[in-house]
Amino acid sequence: MPKKSLSNATYARAVERHWSRKLGRAVVFSPRDYAVLSDWHLRGVPLQLVREVLDAALSRRARGRPLGLSLLSREVEEAWAVVSRGRLAEPATGPAVARPQPTALDRWRRRSDLEGPDTLLGALLRVLLERLDRGEDRAAIDGQMASELSGSVDPGRLARLREQLGAELAPYRARMDRKRLESTLDRACLARLREELDLPSLLDEETVV
Repeated sequence: MPKKSLSNATYARAVERHWSRKLGRAVVFSPRDYAVLSDWHLRGVPLQLVREVLDAALSRRARGRPLGLSLLSREVEEAWAVVSRGRLAEPATGPAVARPQPTALDRWRRRSDLEGPDTLLGALLRVLLERLDRGEDRAAIDGQMASELSGSVDPGRLARLREQLGAELAPYRARMDRKRLESTLDRACLARLREELDLPSLLDEETVV
């Protein structure tokens, strides 16, 4: 994920201003919209990409049809996935021949080797990798990783990460109800853990390894 130079609040205000300018009227985001924005910001989705998706959506919407930011979530996610894959595929600079990028499965195996068999995460990875080797469904296995990862890391690390992300979400507390705020925090925490531990989603790759 690229380094974020904007705060949550600045990121949200920039989208608000851009959309208001395009519509010719003031835009007031809903709590659901702010939850979506917070999620994009925490995951490093570039502001310019969000603007481009909004522009494209506004140019093709039917006259008078309401358009909520949360309704564009899928389009932003798809655009970000394309950009992310393109970055991973960029060849290394210099005269050396670019080496193939490791697959998500390669990176899971590498983390498993680093963890060893004596940690909770190591044990989880061993079970999931064995299921992958048997040809079981990748989506189900990735879903199990998502559901069990937070409980498989050091509790102190998880507490510090949630505190950090909670501070980043502070500007949104007044605009989201408690349930949505907690849900956003959970998603952000999972995304940050997967990034830090280099455990990308298996679903981002079309080729089965």
